Amino acid sequence: MLLLFDPEPPYLRWCAFAEGAARASRCLFGAEWFRLVRKGAGNLGRVKAVGYLLRHGGDRIKEPVLRVTPQTLDEVEDTIRFLPEFNDITCKVLDRWTKELPGIPHFLFCDTAFFSGLPDVAGTYAVPEELRETGVRRYGSYGLVHQWAWEKARSLFGGNVGKMVSVYLGDHTNIAALRDGKSLDTTIGFTPVEGIPSRTGCGDIDATVVFELHSSGVSFREINEVLSWESGFKALLGRRCGYRDLLGGPAVDRTAARDILIYDVVKYIGAFTALLGGLDTLAFITRHPEESLGLIREICARFDFLGVRLSPDGLAAEGDAWNLTDHGARMNVSLFKSDIWKIMAQLSESMIEEKQP
Repeated sequence: MLLLFDPEPPYLRWCAFAEGAARASRCLFGAEWFRLVRKGAGNLGRVKAVGYLLRHGGDRIKEPVLRVTPQTLDEVEDTIRFLPEFNDITCKVLDRWTKELPGIPHFLFCDTAFFSGLPDVAGTYAVPEELRETGVRRYGSYGLVHQWAWEKARSLFGGNVGKMVSVYLGDHTNIAALRDGKSLDTTIGFTPVEGIPSRTGCGDIDATVVFELHSSGVSFREINEVLSWESGFKALLGRRCGYRDLLGGPAVDRTAARDILIYDVVKYIGAFTALLGGLDTLAFITRHPEESLGLIREICARFDFLGVRLSPDGLAAEGDAWNLTDHGARMNVSLFKSDIWKIMAQLSESMIEEKQP
């Protein structure tokens, strides 16, 4: 059994993964979190490895997967300033479980590491040098998913993938431009607040809005709360709202948020296609493939001029990868069902096998 952790403030998501099946749960990250996880996990003697998702590696952690060593905790502590709410949970969980299960391998999965090699023109902000030296730059996120999608696309299309735009559709939609498996750009910046509006995040916004709010008496803590947790789909619809709410329900209630999502996705796909100098593969990734197919068709209809044409067929009943390309179309279009637990489990198994004689 693998024991896997993913921070989701104010909750901790965790998963007992065994024999290809994920038994996932979550608990409030408070005084009782360890007891609840320990009770839910069952027999700890069955645990052969523990994995932790680090949402932001900052300028310290640049490998997607690390075998945890005594120095790892110090490195994770150094990243807390980049994404405090998330990274602090990972740091505390890592510290507790490495002490609880010292005799088995522990792995750290970094969601920004895939983008650590962004070209300077994509990763550099036009701010004074003293700010850049403190680590202020574009870091991206969801790197584990985008790297997994690249590998899945190569498998699906027989390796015929060179220039690819990878679109993750979900509560925090984001996009990456990839060439030969390397990241060239992404919509997420210093933190996941930048980019496409999310379930509760504002997305791209003029930085002077922060000072306008502060000058009117709003504290910086309150500003962070507004832009990170009270904006996005929630603000547009005036209620709690996730990605799946934009796929169904009364059209009059979701039109504005859905239209903005489509607009931004189309805008970034177009920009990244120009950046890549053309496109041979457009990959969509989501936890909800069947429900997302209509939205994907709307997005792809905007790129008919690039030769994007989708098969009229629906999705096969089983599997996690679908070729949506119509016969004779000039561009590959794929859809992948993502599961972060399975991705972390596959990486863990690979790391364990590497250690075998």
